[in-house]
Amino acid sequence: MRAWDATVFGNDNAVDWTYEFVEEENNQLSFISYTLDEVLDAPKGEFIEAEQGCYALAAADVVARMLGRTGIRNEYTKNVDDWVAKHKITPGKTVVSKARKAVDRVSGEDSELHQLWEDSGELHLWTAELDGLRQRLAGPDSGE
Repeated sequence: MRAWDATVFGNDNAVDWTYEFVEEENNQLSFISYTLDEVLDAPKGEFIEAEQGCYALAAADVVARMLGRTGIRNEYTKNVDDWVAKHKITPGKTVVSKARKAVDRVSGEDSELHQLWEDSGELHLWTAELDGLRQRLAGPDSGE
């Protein structure tokens, strides 16, 4: 994984996932759900690879954006931001719940991303980013 910052879209894997997402011909909500399930269906304690973790975090961030809770906007989020503005789809409570659970799973110690950020000495930056994502996923439309 090549990362240039601790934001959700600050790495090659997440940016690559956004291109697949916007090019998806069918139901993007299904694509998001499938991406989140890849992490959530792994047995507890099973190691989550960095690539899958990046994809799941990107999907979770898109869910937050679809709820109108946009995080950082830059050249790496442009494809997703344009898609969200054009499609005006609101994700259901199930997808929002999956997104929150996926963020929790990827941020855990059985995650390669957690280990990579810990090894970099910048775990605090990454966890702050994920805390912000959790806040964007929680709220009046999140089913809480």
